[in-house]
Amino acid sequence: MNTFEAVPQAVYERLDGYSIDELDAHQIKQHFNYINNRVWQLIKITNNPTNRIHVNTMINNAIDMILKEPEEFKKHWLNDSPENYIQFPNK
Repeated sequence: MNTFEAVPQAVYERLDGYSIDELDAHQIKQHFNYINNRVWQLIKITNNPTNRIHVNTMINNAIDMILKEPEEFKKHWLNDSPENYIQFPNK
């Protein structure tokens, strides 16, 4: 599984149904640690400093979005339709 599939899946598994008002910083950190471990179980990239930074940033962004805007999270992270992909100009 790639990172773009693993992160939303792990975040959704763990935090679906929570809101930002229900969790304090310590609880969010506990959820982050669980999600981080789960993502590294699912993906097949080298666990080096550069990749850890990339994965941690993705997890933080996904946690922030699912807690603050759950509908947007579902729309943008869980919907794999082509219009949700970043479009790069042809060179």
